[in-house]
Amino acid sequence: MGGEIFRTAAVFFFIIPLGLFLGAALLKIQGVEKE
Repeated sequence: MGGEIFRTAAVFFFIIPLGLFLGAALLKIQGVEKE
């Protein structure tokens, strides 16, 4: 049971920064295209 919680937390800690990084990259690309 504890393993499930740990694995879920690990997935969140991996996906959230990845999502923030991709979001920032997309905004940066869109900003460059607008100019």
